[in-house]
Amino acid sequence: MTARKRYKPLANAEAYKAVLSMLDETLPPRHRRMLESHYNAPRHTVTARSLAAAVGYPNFNSVNLQYGTLARKICEILGLRLEFHVSVLAVFVT
Repeated sequence: MTARKRYKPLANAEAYKAVLSMLDETLPPRHRRMLESHYNAPRHTVTARSLAAAVGYPNFNSVNLQYGTLARKICEILGLRLEFHVSVLAVFVT
């Protein structure tokens, strides 16, 4: 078994908490459910296909689009310029 690589967060927990509080009233219910489902998944690890099923999107492409949309908003608020906005919310593994 290989050790799981530790990733340095792009922002600290307080910054994420502040951003999510700012977005709270405008956050679509499915975006909230995506975040909750991702967080509650074993080891916070979930596939886009599983996330789509849990949240009620028709397929993984819908989750990718919506997670990317949410990530872009978070990056804008945090002042982050990333090649892939979704990196602010997820680490990709193969």
